Amino acid sequence: MEPMIVEKPALQIVGLETSFIHALSSDYNATEVITPLWHDILQRRDEIHNPIDDAMYALLYARPENERSHPDKRQYIAGRLVDSVKNIPNGMTTYQIPPTRFAIFDHRGPISQIAETCKKIYCQWLPSSPYEHAGVADIEHYDHRFDGETKDSVMGYWVSIK
Repeated sequence: MEPMIVEKPALQIVGLETSFIHALSSDYNATEVITPLWHDILQRRDEIHNPIDDAMYALLYARPENERSHPDKRQYIAGRLVDSVKNIPNGMTTYQIPPTRFAIFDHRGPISQIAETCKKIYCQWLPSSPYEHAGVADIEHYDHRFDGETKDSVMGYWVSIK
C-alpha cells in the first residue's frame, strides 16, 4: 500500500453535504447516510456548472470540535470539482481546499470495503510513514475506473498530509 505523493493546487467542490461518523469509530454510520446522498447527487450532477472533468468526488473534513455533536463526526460532500463557484444549484454547498499535499491511494474492489482501506491507511500506513495527517480534507475520486461493487472497481482516496 504505497501511495503517490502529489501537491495539488487549491480545489473547489460543489455538491450535497451530510454528516457521518467515521470508519474508525465504534459508532460508524457512513453507509446509512452516504449512500442516499450519492443517489441524490447522481440525479443532480448535471446541474453543477463549470466542472473541471467528468469525475465525481467526495470531500471529507472535520468541523472544529466545539461544533460537533460526536467526537468522530465528519462532514461529507459528494459532487464535482469546479473551476468556478458561480451559480451554485439550489440546496447544494461549496467548499474550498487550499493548496495541499496528498497521499493518493487506490481502493480496489467493492466500495462496501472502503472502511477497510481507510483503516489500513490510518492505522498502518500513516503511523509508519514520515507524514502526519494535515487535517485539511480527504478526497474520494471516482473516475472511469469506478464501477461500484465489483472486484475490478478502482477509486482514488486522497489523504491530506504534511
